[in-house]
Amino acid sequence: MSVLVTGGFGAIRSFVTRLLHERSEDVVVLDNRPDPRLVRDLVDEIRVVQGDIGHLPTLIDRLDYFGVAPRLGADMGQGRVV
Repeated sequence: MSVLVTGGFGAIRSFVTRLLHERSEDVVVLDNRPDPRLVRDLVDEIRVVQGDIGHLPTLIDRLDYFGVAPRLGADMGQGRVV
């Protein structure tokens, strides 16, 4: 299954993108302004979707294309957000 990182090229989430990639996760970055300078070395190894998380029809269409099923929630017992 793919892991969706919204805003994955930003200052903080680029770190999350890199960490997930290092853990051999299938990373899909959704960003409304895909500027990958903080993870430039990973661009050929991750999937990038340009779009705005606030525009639901486009979001659903693009995520469906990549086979990403977003899961929203928290697993607080394990100390992690999923």
